[in-house]
Amino acid sequence: MEWKRKAILLVLACLFLASAFAEIIPVKVNYSYQETAQNLTVTLQKENIDARIRIFDPDSVYFDEDIVGSGEIIKQISLGKGIYTMTVDDFEAKRQQIFSLNFSGAKIQGEEPLQSCDANICDSSETCSGNTRVSAEGICCYGECAAVLEQTPVLNMTTIPFILWAAVIILVGALLFLFGAIRGGPKKSAPKQKKVKKK
Repeated sequence: MEWKRKAILLVLACLFLASAFAEIIPVKVNYSYQETAQNLTVTLQKENIDARIRIFDPDSVYFDEDIVGSGEIIKQISLGKGIYTMTVDDFEAKRQQIFSLNFSGAKIQGEEPLQSCDANICDSSETCSGNTRVSAEGICCYGECAAVLEQTPVLNMTTIPFILWAAVIILVGALLFLFGAIRGGPKKSAPKQKKVKKK
């Protein structure tokens, strides 16, 4: 029965380890705008940040920059009053967040219906080489759609969470106990030798 208990412990450790890798949380985005200085502050928060910020309107792209780092990154962007679209692409989570920015100073009474795209619609795994705008079908690309080149991540041992190290130690310990129990097995007592009585 001892080996069964160790097998259950091993299964629980594997489930715990799998849950640690189950979901990659996208980068958290916060922004604020100062009208007098005409300055946009964008804050990205995540343990490992590999993202791109694009700010554009139907006519021009005002900001396009790749952001790589860790923890919290704050970008100060000089941006005049107007109505813009901001996209934040998280390459690790493979997700895009879209924000509508209204810094025109006027309240929008009713939203106009989005126009259809008259150019290319890129997949979520692709990036646009030209100008973009929001359309009824998604982000409309006035350029070529190209696949995002995935960079091979460099393993930094100091950035691995403590809870993951604990899960690995528990898993290794459970494996050692399990294999030790199976290999050793229950100890059998040696058969008793019958004493032969001398006549």
